[in-house]
Amino acid sequence: DDAEGLDSATIPYSATAKPPNANKYFHSEYPMGGELSIVDSKGDQELGSKYDRRSKGPFPTGAKFCASFKGTLFLAAKSDYPDRVYYSAPLRYGQFPQRNFFAVGDRDSGQITGMYATKNCIVVFKQRGIYLIKGDPVTGFTTETLTEDVGCMAPNAIVEIPGPELKTFAGKPLGLLFLSDSGPHILHGVLGATGTPTSIEYIGKSIGSTWDKLVSKSQLMMSQACVNYRDEEVWI
Repeated sequence: DDAEGLDSATIPYSATAKPPNANKYFHSEYPMGGELSIVDSKGDQELGSKYDRRSKGPFPTGAKFCASFKGTLFLAAKSDYPDRVYYSAPLRYGQFPQRNFFAVGDRDSGQITGMYATKNCIVVFKQRGIYLIKGDPVTGFTTETLTEDVGCMAPNAIVEIPGPELKTFAGKPLGLLFLSDSGPHILHGVLGATGTPTSIEYIGKSIGSTWDKLVSKSQLMMSQACVNYRDEEVWI
C-alpha cells in the first residue's frame, strides 16, 4: 500500500497499473509457495517525509450515487458537499485522496440527481445541468459542462438504448434516455459506438399533453425505466 509500516526501498511498478509518482516501499519477502504472516506495527508518522497524507483519505460516507469508470470509483451527492464528485485512487476503491474531487456546476443547477458510466465518460446529472467526466487515471480526469438548460429528475430511469439489438428508436440515433421535469430526453454521442456528436434531444412531444396533465413532477424521483427489446420500446 502507499503507507502503513513501510520501509525505504522502492519497488518498480508498471505505469499502466499505477499513476506516475505512486510510491511503493519494500515491506518483506517470502519464499514462493510458502506461508505468509505479516505483522505491521509501524505507524504512518514513522515514514517521515516519504508519507504524503494527501495520498489517502476517508471513504466519502453518505454518498447517494456511485459509478465505476477506468478502474476508478466515483461517488457523489454527499449531504455536506452535494455538488462534489469524489473519485478513488486507481484500482483502490477504498482510498480517496483528499484532493480527488470535482465541484460540478453551482447551486443554481440544483443537486446531483444521478451518475451513469458509459464507454467514453461518466455522465453526471443535476436537476438543471448535465456534465461529463472524461480521461483516465494516468493522464488525469477532467470535467466539462454539456448543458445547464435541462437536467435529470429520476436516477433509476436512466437507460441505454443500445445496439445492435435495438437498431432504431423512432428513427433516431441510439443514446442514453433520461427524464427531466418536462419529459423524456435522449443524450446522443456518449455510448462509444454511435458515431454521432454529443447532443440532447427532447423526444416527449407525442406524450406532451399526457405528461403535463397526469405526471406528478414531485414524484419523478421514484420513476423506473427499462428497455423492451422485442418491441423496440422504452417503458417508464
